[in-house]
Amino acid sequence: MENKKSNIVLWVGLAIPVVALIVVAILAYMPSNLVAKYDFLYYSRNYSTYCGGIEVNTYKVKDQKVLAVTKSDLPTDLPKNSSCYNIDSDLPKIYRYNVTTNERTQISLADAQKLGIDNSPVSPDNISIQRGDYYNNGIFELFGGNNHNYNTWYFKNDKDELRKIDLGTTVTDSYNFVFIGWVLK
Repeated sequence: MENKKSNIVLWVGLAIPVVALIVVAILAYMPSNLVAKYDFLYYSRNYSTYCGGIEVNTYKVKDQKVLAVTKSDLPTDLPKNSSCYNIDSDLPKIYRYNVTTNERTQISLADAQKLGIDNSPVSPDNISIQRGDYYNNGIFELFGGNNHNYNTWYFKNDKDELRKIDLGTTVTDSYNFVFIGWVLK
């Protein structure tokens, strides 16, 4: 009888740390409650050209509308030999990220201009977009490491919860991703 009692105590003593590790691992991998409500527009920059202090072949938001910035927006008083006149006029493709389906679709500038856009870094529902530069790669990804996820983007809320954004091959590295703005409903 005494032997059975000590075996039960031994098994309980061994089971507690194992159960604690399992609970911590489950909590670490549980999806967050982060739900974004606003789609956003972005483009993938192949290169940027600055001329006369203006970045061309890009987009900006003015009065909640997307506008293209092209070489026609350059100052007229540039020197005649300026390399600014030889700028290629190809604009990068615009994508709309649908937060409901987690899909991205290419849209035209004309379609983007029909939308109301808020270009603030934080959406009306208090979500921001953050490049993945957290460090984590340890045991169960809990105890640190040195994994740089610079090419991954996340939604982040005010509780610092993260949810990965799947940009697919539309953005090949983190410096190509350029946020235009949140699509207002």
